[in-house]
Amino acid sequence: MATPSQSMLTEAIAAARAGDRARARDLLTRLLRTDSANAEYWVWMSAVVDSQREKIYCLESALKLDPTNRAALRGLVILGARKPEEAEIRAAVRPKRRQVAAVSTGPGAAAGPAAGIPWKAMIIGLGGLVAILVLVAGLALLARLPRTLIIAPTLPPPTATSTETPFVPTATLTPIPVETRIVRTAIPAEFAATPISFITGIKPTPTPILGLTPHPSYEAYAAGIEALQRGDYPAVLDWMDQVLAIEPDLPDVHYFRGEALRLMGRPGEAMQAYDRAILLDPDFAAAYLGRARAALQLDPDTMPEDLDRAVERD
Repeated sequence: MATPSQSMLTEAIAAARAGDRARARDLLTRLLRTDSANAEYWVWMSAVVDSQREKIYCLESALKLDPTNRAALRGLVILGARKPEEAEIRAAVRPKRRQVAAVSTGPGAAAGPAAGIPWKAMIIGLGGLVAILVLVAGLALLARLPRTLIIAPTLPPPTATSTETPFVPTATLTPIPVETRIVRTAIPAEFAATPISFITGIKPTPTPILGLTPHPSYEAYAAGIEALQRGDYPAVLDWMDQVLAIEPDLPDVHYFRGEALRLMGRPGEAMQAYDRAILLDPDFAAAYLGRARAALQLDPDTMPEDLDRAVERD
């Protein structure tokens, strides 16, 4: 009798083969939350995630759990993340030896290397000799042609075409009617050096933190958020690592680790934290936004697709 995990995996594989990647990704995410040490789950997850970076992360995770997993290694080679082993290349290109039986013409004939005639080499040599003779004959024929021979051009000579210069009208100054002119009112002297915020009376409000999910049972989580607000990013990593040691599958904790790494100028490590958050929760919009910001740090001239994904999930 199949277990619930096996039934869910079978349903996820059927959804992936049917093209329903969202359903397959949702089922595999649930399976990874219950057992993240299953290499087969990671291999199938690599087939339904969106970006190439996510596919490589899934296959690398499967290979760490099972170094002999052929599907994970083959996928990384196809994606260009790894090179095939030298032994595998030799096994792929080594031709199989063919056994040729010696042909004897009589009872006393001896079989050996001298008994065989290299017909293939003789045919190739004769073909090359014929090609050389044809080339020499062609050159001799060209040398005998009269020197007054003129080869006709394949295209007719170009004819001059007339082009018309477009007429561009010159700009003229249009006077503004008196009734539409703007009359500015002078600012009273007592307000000349007063900040506009004192005049309007508008008070700024604090900007909410993206991706914040309260976890009252973890004091380290609240301490990490406070450290993020005051800009102490190494402390954020310490507090969030304490939370992950107890509960490793909280996507917002991985996201805040990525934010701290990105703000510390370490976008490559931040990418890994964002990838982990997205794998745990594919609809976590804040993680897509953070990964897009890290990608812009690595290459400011790119336009990350994660910006569109963040808007769709928000």
